[in-house]
Amino acid sequence: MADQVIMMNEYRPVDVSKEAKDLCREYPALRVAERGKGFGKLEPRVPLPESFDPQRGRKTKVKARGLDTVQFGNYQIELDDVEQLIDPSQTRAIADIIYYAWKRYLHGRYPLSEAIRRIENDLDQYGLEIVSPFKEKSGDYARPRGLEIAAAINRLRSLKIR
Repeated sequence: MADQVIMMNEYRPVDVSKEAKDLCREYPALRVAERGKGFGKLEPRVPLPESFDPQRGRKTKVKARGLDTVQFGNYQIELDDVEQLIDPSQTRAIADIIYYAWKRYLHGRYPLSEAIRRIENDLDQYGLEIVSPFKEKSGDYARPRGLEIAAAINRLRSLKIR
């Protein structure tokens, strides 16, 4: 029950806290608690390696399409609701980071949070060049946060979790 309840009456605020408390006493909630006091233990989400197939026909297809879309094999990862992305260079980095992560960490051994932590450690140590498919350095990346990387992986339609 709220400490104070304000009702708008003809565009004017009116304090109806007493009436609301009276109603709550008259009609008590009949809801039965379904669990204990805590939320429970969260199980780690381990992505399965078969979730990640960058092949499209005979070609590996990993590509950013503007700010809001990553092409990963036959799937498009829609990032338009990941509002923290502000530049297509972040999306390009995410596309290649997912491919890098698939080759290094997303083989069913690590929970997603651990894989993201390892990816961020690699980026800290070696820079964004480590994810580039080209031998020369790429100046076409901006580093996304781990949250944006995880958001992209979680939006992959083929993602299966153990």
